[in-house]
Amino acid sequence: MANSRKEFSTLGIFLLGFLYARVAVTVARSVPQDERRYTINNKRSISTVLSDQGDSVDCVDLYMQPAFTHPLLRNHTVQMRPTVFPEETPQKTTALGHEHYSQHALLKSWSCPEGTIPLVLLKTDYDGAFQGGSGVINIWNPHTEPNEFSSSKVLLKRDDEFIHCGWMVYPSLFGDDRTRLFTYWQGANGKGCYNLDCPGFVQVSHKVALGAFFTTISQRDGPAYTANFTVFKDPKDGNWWFVYQGESLGYWPGILFSRLRGSAGTVEWGGEVINANPAGPHTTTQMGSGAFPGEGFRRASVLSNAAVVDLNYRKSDPKYYGYQVDKPKCYDILDQHDRRGKPLEYYFFYGGPGLNPNCK
Repeated sequence: MANSRKEFSTLGIFLLGFLYARVAVTVARSVPQDERRYTINNKRSISTVLSDQGDSVDCVDLYMQPAFTHPLLRNHTVQMRPTVFPEETPQKTTALGHEHYSQHALLKSWSCPEGTIPLVLLKTDYDGAFQGGSGVINIWNPHTEPNEFSSSKVLLKRDDEFIHCGWMVYPSLFGDDRTRLFTYWQGANGKGCYNLDCPGFVQVSHKVALGAFFTTISQRDGPAYTANFTVFKDPKDGNWWFVYQGESLGYWPGILFSRLRGSAGTVEWGGEVINANPAGPHTTTQMGSGAFPGEGFRRASVLSNAAVVDLNYRKSDPKYYGYQVDKPKCYDILDQHDRRGKPLEYYFFYGGPGLNPNCK
């Protein structure tokens, strides 16, 4: 075991400390670029100065300062000094009633190289502040090699703490190759587990069992079956609830978390595959339905109604999201955001067969 190495291919997250290849749909920010005071990527920093009082200041090339991102200033010639100064009228300073009470106010001074300007780095946190996430996931039964798994999920995380839920095929965990309902979480100090395998998740539903297998599975060119997975934080007590098909299964008490206690910084949707033998040929373990996303409905796996829960506890489409595709010849993703016609109908196709003539 000490020398074993496992590789993961995912539409999702880095997990468990193994090596992953990832295909991800991620929403991690709730504030668009054009609402920021300035955009870090639009400047060229010469150096960064940290003051003795905690401020950080970048010395930015004069011609790379935020002003020149304005479309009317693209060809602007910098005027280094005014052509005239208004004449001063000699008078006493009596703003506070007595001239000896009035003193010049002082600002912290900075010494940047000539040809640069000092730019204070704002301490605003633009990470997402999500109270939950949800998605409707196609249920499939992908082929899975021994000691490997394939899963599809909704994930919420902040730093190294996370909660995710969905379905998975994991023979070495469940003892068979059926598609099963699962959760996996990690809280403060790296503690967590699958389902009810350790203390933490408080189940209240008497109708649904974590780890139960699905009796209806989508078929290629046949019936399609889906399930709705939602995780959100209760605003009153801070518990993170897991809701499956409208049934509140239970919750993770907020006290289990440190980073995730306030809100999630990232919401992700998609699938995950483990390759137990990365040194050999690529695994034949499938992701999703086992078909590439280009095959579309009734063949490729689809995740629809992907939504985030905002600070006002309203569900909305993910707006500022991104992807990561590490092994597109093995597993891939096809975003359909340009085709959505109504709110809460964002969806994408994902998955793949694993080993094939182009994925070795």
